[in-house]
Amino acid sequence: MACEEELCSQTIFMNDEGLPIQFWVHTCDTSVCPSVEAVLDIQDATLMEVNFLKPDGTYSATLAGSFFTDGSDGIVEYITLADTLDQSGTWKGQLEVTRPSGKKSTTVISFKVSNKL
Repeated sequence: MACEEELCSQTIFMNDEGLPIQFWVHTCDTSVCPSVEAVLDIQDATLMEVNFLKPDGTYSATLAGSFFTDGSDGIVEYITLADTLDQSGTWKGQLEVTRPSGKKSTTVISFKVSNKL
């Protein structure tokens, strides 16, 4: 099978530990068609807060994100602990970055967490 035809995905399971969940902070120029997305350099961020909405409708505690590299790539990640993903179902997540110029929130992401056998 040709490489471009293969599909790869990682199943996320309840209580997976050490799983990086990444958020990409970017700007979107909608004045052109098609719109153009560009990485937002967030090296000056003073706070990176990750919030998850659990499948039962409750929120996790606010979690601290960290730069994937140095912030110039706009990527912030949270590495799961053993008790982070404590429910199966569809989770939603959002990152809020505080910078000297103000706060910026990412688009909400969704991902599915499965039960282990």
